[in-house]
Amino acid sequence: TGVFTKQVFMSFIALKDISYSTILKVSTPTILSALSTNIMQIMDRLILAKYSTTAMTSATASGVWCGTIQCATISMILIAGAFVGNYNGAGKYKLAGVPVWQMIWFSLFLFLLSIPMSKYLGPYCVPANLQAEGIPYFEILMAWTPIFCLKASISLFFIAIGKGFLITIAVLIAMVINFIADIVLVFGCFGITEFVGTPGAAIGTILAELSEVVFLSLCFFKKNIRQQYGTLNCKLRLKRLNKYLKLGFLASIGHIVESVIFSFIVFFLTSISNEMALIQTISSTLYSFFLFFVSGLEKGIMSIASNLLGAKMRYKIDILLKRGIVLHCIITLIIAAFIFIYPSIFINSFIDMNSTSPELVNEIILVMGLMMITFLFDGVVWIEAGILEAGGDVNFMMATIAGCITAFVAIPAGFLI
Repeated sequence: TGVFTKQVFMSFIALKDISYSTILKVSTPTILSALSTNIMQIMDRLILAKYSTTAMTSATASGVWCGTIQCATISMILIAGAFVGNYNGAGKYKLAGVPVWQMIWFSLFLFLLSIPMSKYLGPYCVPANLQAEGIPYFEILMAWTPIFCLKASISLFFIAIGKGFLITIAVLIAMVINFIADIVLVFGCFGITEFVGTPGAAIGTILAELSEVVFLSLCFFKKNIRQQYGTLNCKLRLKRLNKYLKLGFLASIGHIVESVIFSFIVFFLTSISNEMALIQTISSTLYSFFLFFVSGLEKGIMSIASNLLGAKMRYKIDILLKRGIVLHCIITLIIAAFIFIYPSIFINSFIDMNSTSPELVNEIILVMGLMMITFLFDGVVWIEAGILEAGGDVNFMMATIAGCITAFVAIPAGFLI
């Protein structure tokens, strides 16, 4: 117990450090946690592309709605990490497990919604030209959406106490399981032919997510963690749950509105033609990757800021904000340079550029460039949002982000499409 207490103290000290390396160290597991689901869906698309282009575009068109629900609920859940961070920063370790359990209960309650939604919403969420392959993918992924939320609920605990490396391990295990399951099920290897195509890809993702939940749960209930943080205190506290969900909704309304509007845009674009569906598949994959990257960096900043506030070190917040923005800009420039210099590496993962018309390839490259510009400014906004979330100030962020996305994305995109 003494050794563990020292480890907790060192983790607490690390979370009060605001160097670039600390921001990156804390944010990387958060980014991996946010990206793990999306990385596996990207892996699904890449493997499905080798199976059938139609299967790939169908999975993208149907998966975007599942991703919207996941983004909305997970964004709401992750706000509880600010409370865990505050308790950790203030040395109130026994209370750190309480917010986590409220989010675990919320995740389990979501099955009451996800199963009916998976049964009846498929024909309305998948374009008619992609329903044959898209609806089976939608039904499986939507029904099991609470598993993604359950993983996020446990992940936020380890992020907030400075043990994000456990999430990194969980993600790596899940990616291996997802890759193997996708290959076996999508292509019907070893005589398993019942799930070929999109159903196999969806099942592979679910199996991978379940592996993350199991691994993190074992860590969550480990003896020394139980004793230090009281992680067996599983009582449902409705007032606390209501408080967390209210703050979480306000904090994530920008992400929710952004995801919903994006889903509608994808739906209409993929309905136009198969070529447009292909362009949208590639661009949405890039967009989704960066959306979860920004969300992960935001939560990492929030974890450090909440620990600083809990420790009465408010004066360091300005430095944290500046360094977070600088770090984001550097990462953006590195990724943008790679994409602009070697666009073929990314595009060839989906299609054969040599057998594709130059006009289509040029349009894909143009969209990728526009995505990088969006990513640059979007990241600055969400880093600022992470600071506000740590202090519980979400009203300004809610109004600004939701209003701007509606005025400058939804309405212009509707006219342009």
